[in-house]
Amino acid sequence: MERPTPPSKVKNLIYPEDYIRGNFMKTYDHKNTKYVRLDDSKTLTDHVMDKYVNCFIEVSQRDDGKDAKEVVAAVEAMLANDGIVLTRKLVEGRNKKKS
Repeated sequence: MERPTPPSKVKNLIYPEDYIRGNFMKTYDHKNTKYVRLDDSKTLTDHVMDKYVNCFIEVSQRDDGKDAKEVVAAVEAMLANDGIVLTRKLVEGRNKKKS
């Protein structure tokens, strides 16, 4: 005899950091991230993404009045100061050079 599955709600397992990580993966060409300082042995994509997420949270909490573009610019500057140069992905129809 098969026992029926009890009704249950599935918890939402998406956290605010997940949206930041998704934006990172969508925006940046993480395979071509440049590491200016190679003194840290953990300079992997995951490490860079974690730094990006932590910086994003820090800047957005510290500078509450900034919009998303300003926060991203501040995060990029913080990472650049740490020797991490992010490369944005080329988006079709945008980022094209004008002829």
